[in-house]
Amino acid sequence: MGKHHIAAASLLALATAALPGTALAQARTQSQPAMPLGDALQRIAAEWGSPLNIDPDAIRGLTARPVQNAQSERDAVAQATRGLPVAIDVNDAGVITVLNDVVVIARPNEAENSVLVRGSTSSSRFGQSLRDQPRNTQVISAKLLERQQAQTLSEALSNAGGVVVNSATVQGGVSFTVRGFDSNGAVNGLPSSSSAMFAAGSTLPLANVERIEVLKGPDAILLGGDNLGGTINIVTKKPNAEERLYVSSDVGSFGLIRGTLDANRAISGDHRFSARIVATAATADRNFGGYRGTEDYLFAPGLRYKNGSTDIIVSATLGNQIFGMPPYTVLNTATRKPFDVAFDRPLVGGKDQGVQIETTQFNAEITQKLTDWLTVVGRAQHQKINFALAQYSPFVVLDNSGVLLISTGGTRQTSKNDAFDTFARITFDTGPLSHKLVGGMT
Repeated sequence: MGKHHIAAASLLALATAALPGTALAQARTQSQPAMPLGDALQRIAAEWGSPLNIDPDAIRGLTARPVQNAQSERDAVAQATRGLPVAIDVNDAGVITVLNDVVVIARPNEAENSVLVRGSTSSSRFGQSLRDQPRNTQVISAKLLERQQAQTLSEALSNAGGVVVNSATVQGGVSFTVRGFDSNGAVNGLPSSSSAMFAAGSTLPLANVERIEVLKGPDAILLGGDNLGGTINIVTKKPNAEERLYVSSDVGSFGLIRGTLDANRAISGDHRFSARIVATAATADRNFGGYRGTEDYLFAPGLRYKNGSTDIIVSATLGNQIFGMPPYTVLNTATRKPFDVAFDRPLVGGKDQGVQIETTQFNAEITQKLTDWLTVVGRAQHQKINFALAQYSPFVVLDNSGVLLISTGGTRQTSKNDAFDTFARITFDTGPLSHKLVGGMT
């Protein structure tokens, strides 16, 4: 943060840096009660006979803390301003200046405001921007998804290079291959339930997606050896201090009605605490095959605290998605042509056949800058997904009798996944060379 932004909370250390003096001067102390900060600083300056530079806008309306047995002017100023939103600067001559503190607050990620993303990714522990990383990573930003009017993860990945989405599946989740190899998914840089070959695949609604990172080649090692060609990392939206309210609604074919809410703002006077709520609800009468329509419900609250050295985020994603069966037909083996059937109603069984996926996810992340050269990061994620499938489907047509055999099937699965990731990032210079070391575990 630079020389002019010394946190007031750490100013007690100033006392130990006082200039050497005589034994008599060291025995001299100052005590005074709480009072308006301007008056307190003037008393301190008069007591020690040294000038104080004071920014009147910085101290307006503030009350000083009590001073007890201060042994120097620096010690007295540190005690009087302890915990107050001011910054203290001490120049080479020992002159103390009290000025406005620079409050570092959370800003929206560039992926929400720009199609092109150059910043760091949650899949890299080094904290480098994309332009500084010697890696093949494609980022699909929320702004790009908005311009594409993508509504599903399949649509979002349709233009991702080297990615093939498996859309011909009865499962509601999205499975995909990267560079020809089956791949698992990640959420916020941590393994998800789809990493355990869970039937549902990746399921997060796009309303709460900040960006999608397509990791290729060696980057896939982030999630282990089952991602030979690459993987997909879905990054959820984070609270920030910018006040914003986004509400949208739209209608579509087959009675589709969708509404989305994205509310975000600071919730403390210093703008260090912020909160965000993303919610969406969508329902349709039926799909294009006559089965039940898609329903999609999401509630995703989040809280964040950020200052110059600390960034703490906690969030939840609660979702319920229902998908009707994709339509199909039956091939006539004699004519080698499909039977002439209606495509707007189920071939067999009722319209309620389909898939339901219920998602409960909790995320926590803390980034703590301990010194100019050491940063510690800890991340944790809990996922629980319930998957239910019910369907009827043709099994075989008996050649002799023309009887169509029908199979009925259903399954229920529950996946629970807990992931933890901690690491330390060390940066230092030796001459003209800059070094960055990372060590940790997942």
